[in-house]
Amino acid sequence: MKETTGFKTLKIYAVSSWSNLTKKVCRLWKILTFNLVEGVIFPAQSLCISIGMTGFSIASGSMFLSRIRMKSFREFPFEDDRQPDTEYIAEIVSSAIRELKTDKADITLSIPKLWTIVQSVELPLIVKENLPNVIFYEMDRLTPLSPENALYDFRIIKEEENHLNILLVAARADVVNPYIEAFRKKDIKVKRLTTNLFGISALLSYLGQGTDTMFFEVNRHGYEGGHIQEGSITSAFAGRFDSDDVETWADIIATEVNTSIAAYSEQGKPIQLIADFRDDREAMPEQNLVLPIKNLHDVKMMPQFTENPQNVLELPFTALGGVLESLWPKAGKLDLFSKGIQKKSRAPMAVTAFLLLAMIATGIFFLVASLRIEKIRGHQVDRQILSVRGEVKKAEAIRKEGDILANEIATINSFKQTSPMALAILKELTTILPKTAWLTRVRITETTVDIEGYASAAAELLSKLEASSYFKKVEFASTTTRDQRLNADRFAIKMEIKGLKKETAGEVLKP
Repeated sequence: MKETTGFKTLKIYAVSSWSNLTKKVCRLWKILTFNLVEGVIFPAQSLCISIGMTGFSIASGSMFLSRIRMKSFREFPFEDDRQPDTEYIAEIVSSAIRELKTDKADITLSIPKLWTIVQSVELPLIVKENLPNVIFYEMDRLTPLSPENALYDFRIIKEEENHLNILLVAARADVVNPYIEAFRKKDIKVKRLTTNLFGISALLSYLGQGTDTMFFEVNRHGYEGGHIQEGSITSAFAGRFDSDDVETWADIIATEVNTSIAAYSEQGKPIQLIADFRDDREAMPEQNLVLPIKNLHDVKMMPQFTENPQNVLELPFTALGGVLESLWPKAGKLDLFSKGIQKKSRAPMAVTAFLLLAMIATGIFFLVASLRIEKIRGHQVDRQILSVRGEVKKAEAIRKEGDILANEIATINSFKQTSPMALAILKELTTILPKTAWLTRVRITETTVDIEGYASAAAELLSKLEASSYFKKVEFASTTTRDQRLNADRFAIKMEIKGLKKETAGEVLKP
């Protein structure tokens, strides 16, 4: 039975209307679920520990007001090209975290491609709604790993009429868990597990280079790379070198890269080739490749990650990519801990934010109203004070007189507290000195007493002063001389005061 023209028009209109309604609902839902807290109002912090074949690196960054800023990075090469034990790496990472003051950041561990299995899987479309369970039960068939010993995540690359094309990334749990346990002993909680290739994918996408890109990295131990399409890894390759011959390395890499490029060139899309050849530049098979190579260090936007453009060569790209993968909302995040289960984050909605702002505005209104009421009450109090200004002035005068009397009393009390010892010492000197001796100068300090004067026999004074309960260590301060005119010895004696607290200031008394 053929459809009428009117029915076809109605069907097209219904499909178009439903499509437009779906787009509007999705757009509204994105607005309602927009996260206004983490990374916008409050900074979001991230730290990535990236383990490679020749060393490991650490990078930290933050996102505030939706702007990502890289803070610092460190690189730690392996000594003698031998990977140290997990406890050693954990100790270095713990020290670096304390030095960088990033103990509150979300921590990501990024591992090399050689530690993982990256497999393209084709499954029936009917299993889409139950993919995590299907992949769990099919893990031993899809990979050499058992479900219990696998840490994995997956991405849907392509969805066709009858089947799904999925990229499965898996790692052995018994290889990764020793690192996680060593970090845990140092109070380092790894929140997410990813791979270096996915970090590079996030980095290139952030720099606008992740549309259709073939990336690879080479070092003296091996190579790894992958195809990045629309900001996500769609395939990956890696391998180790069995010899030290650089030409052999170049041939192996050229074969691997050219094969991968040929697999995607059939789609008719242009592919760019980006490589990290900061080390082992002579191993780059530039003449044997079907595409020219763009050096990752030559990407124009790269200096944004460091204040000195000369430091671009020192940037740990895999660690930086891990930070971007964690912070950047547009990055295709990979988490092998998740085992394919996507956690739905409960982001604060815009409506909630609006209600919160309304509550704040209401609180400010009541605060202003309260201040206004208190101000009116203050004016009323001022008017009452003005009505009794005369009494207030009298009270103020009495208060000032009281302050003056209090100061005088304090002065007298202070004199009483500091002067009795000086008066007691003068009285003691008057008592113990013989009538044939007289003083010309007395100096009393916090702990000593110095006297000068004349006596018929100055030597007798020492024993008299020493016997006093006020003095000790009595001795002549200078040589005693005989004054023939007065027929007396001129003396200068110094002594210390017994048991006197250091409260009195020095004072000099002269007769």
